[in-house]
Amino acid sequence: MGNISPISQHSESYWSIPNVWYRGKWLTVELRDSLLPEMTQAQAGAYIRANPDGFVTRELPMYFAIFRSLEQQRTQPDVSAPLAFIRKSIRIDWLQTLTAIDYLPKDEKDVVTHGIGTEKPHQKKVDVVGPNRQITQEDSACLEALVGTGNVGTVNRVLTFINSAPVYLWRLNSKPFEVYGCVARLYADADGSYLDCKENPQLALSSLGVREGVLEERVAKPKKTA
Repeated sequence: MGNISPISQHSESYWSIPNVWYRGKWLTVELRDSLLPEMTQAQAGAYIRANPDGFVTRELPMYFAIFRSLEQQRTQPDVSAPLAFIRKSIRIDWLQTLTAIDYLPKDEKDVVTHGIGTEKPHQKKVDVVGPNRQITQEDSACLEALVGTGNVGTVNRVLTFINSAPVYLWRLNSKPFEVYGCVARLYADADGSYLDCKENPQLALSSLGVREGVLEERVAKPKKTA
């Protein structure tokens, strides 16, 4: 375990963020202190393949894991700077992720894919289609597939910490007649924080730059919280 710390190195400035629980591992990750250039999801995936050790766009569950780590370390004085940067960035522009949703026709589950364009994408099948609304317990399975936890209380707490507003899920409201592909992106304003799962994959958007760092030697899983 360590502390959140600002670092400047080789003309790049970033924060080192420990205690990030992601896909069964404790990580220390690095968050760039400026947004990455606008890229489509396909371009962002290609950029990762070309720059495996650089700051890159990541999938929605990784971003949520970073936000959750900051929320859990909220009493640390150095949390304020990365929190302010994320809050400002997410309110300025829609932020790109490497998460995509393929909405499938009636009687088939939709497919959520994380790591689009990377060497090891991973998928989950779940019903994403539904009303645009503030998240409820009915969205638990969908949230599990999208951000990595189905605990609605946790999702509300973490994203409210980031933006101080209710959390909404935007998606297709009815099943398409054929497969319909969309990207997941992040946005927020004074009225809400939005998990937007119905946007055009061809849109070029800025993103939070993340570099996966040190694997922490820890055994314990995070405590379950409401």
